[in-house]
Amino acid sequence: MISIVADASPLIILFKSELEFILPNLFDRILVPGAVFDEILAGSEGDRAKRLLPATNWITTVKAAPLLPDLQFVLGQGECGVLSIAKELEGTRVLLDDAAARKAAKVLGIPFVGTGGVLVIAYRKGLISSFDAALDAVISSGLWVSPEIERLLRIEVNRKPN
Repeated sequence: MISIVADASPLIILFKSELEFILPNLFDRILVPGAVFDEILAGSEGDRAKRLLPATNWITTVKAAPLLPDLQFVLGQGECGVLSIAKELEGTRVLLDDAAARKAAKVLGIPFVGTGGVLVIAYRKGLISSFDAALDAVISSGLWVSPEIERLLRIEVNRKPN
């Protein structure tokens, strides 16, 4: 069973760009800590993620154990919860776009992927027909991608997987 623990930002971006359907087609279980669920529900009234998340049957909200106290000074509650759940469920990957959270995941030995990486996987599996259109959609929806990362993603999507 392939599980992923998702942070708020990637979920909000995927919902906003109408690409959320990718997640249940890539992962058997999508887990979110309560803090992430609450963060999404605190969004603006017109926010698509806020509107659709409560009725989504493919996301499971999970209670997160406290993480290392030092991380709580650097990361938000959502990111701490994501890392805490993944640490408890060995072999679980996390979906994070925040640079500090990704650095913490690396230090903790937790495999991670970002929204761009999810799009690469979705394209390779035939879930989206145009990687470029999907990447443009998430960028238009608020995902900040440096020019270098954008270039690397566009190279990666055309590389033949092993």
